[in-house]
Order: sequence, then structure tokens, then C-alpha cells
Amino acid sequence: MIESLTYEADGDEATCSFPASFTSSTVTPTGSGACQSLSFQVSDLQVATALAKAAADPNRVWKVSAGAAGEIAVLSATWQTPAATETPSSVETTTTTEEATTTTESSTTTTEESSTPSSTPETPSTPSVAETTTPTVTPSQ
Repeated sequence: MIESLTYEADGDEATCSFPASFTSSTVTPTGSGACQSLSFQVSDLQVATALAKAAADPNRVWKVSAGAAGEIAVLSATWQTPAATETPSSVETTTTTEEATTTTESSTTTTEESSTPSSTPETPSTPSVAETTTPTVTPSQ
């Protein structure tokens, strides 16, 4: 928002000051002489509006409507800077990290051998597997 603007009035420069905040859509600036007779639309006193109007002017001059006084060419302007916000001396941050979990499934097969108690010492048994292959012959024709 605008803080002050300077324009030429009757051959002299006049500087008009504006309040820090506006309570209506129009504002009358404070300042010497000619400023007190001016009235501005608050929307015309925005930085973006001033830049757009100056860019559209062939001479790159910001011209603003000043109510009954008509349009004035602004020689210079100052802009309000936002109030400094308090910065904490320390900032606590929390970071959450998720760990990937991989599950591996395995199967275990247990084979139980049955044994019959005997009075003789156990000898390891050798599995006996009998495999028989019978060839098949197909007569050719």
C-alpha cells in the first residue's frame, strides 16, 4: 500500500501522506495545502495498479485520479513495508521417516521317521527306491 506520493501542484511539489490502513474505499491524504483537497480510491493506490498504469502510459508516468482535482501525474511515491514479524530464536522441526519392511516367507518341511525300539543298535537305513522303466515301442507304418 502507498505511504506517500509527490506530485506537482501549481508549479510546486506537494507531498501527500497516507494512513497505515484504510477504513473505506476512498482516502483523503494528509499533507500541506493542495493535498488536503484531494481524494483517492484506495484501489488506485496499490503497487500493482501503479505499475500497470505507468506501464500503459507512453511516457511511463503513473497518473492517478484525485477526485474533483482530476488526474495527477505522480513524480515519486513511497510504499509501506510490511511490519517485521518476530522470528523465533529456535525452531523445532519434526521429521517422520518411514522404513520399508520386507517380509520373507519360508517354509520348513519336517519329516519324522518312525522307529521301532529294538535291542540291536540302530543302523542308518538306506532308502530303497525301485524304479522301473518300461520302454514303449510304437510300430511305424
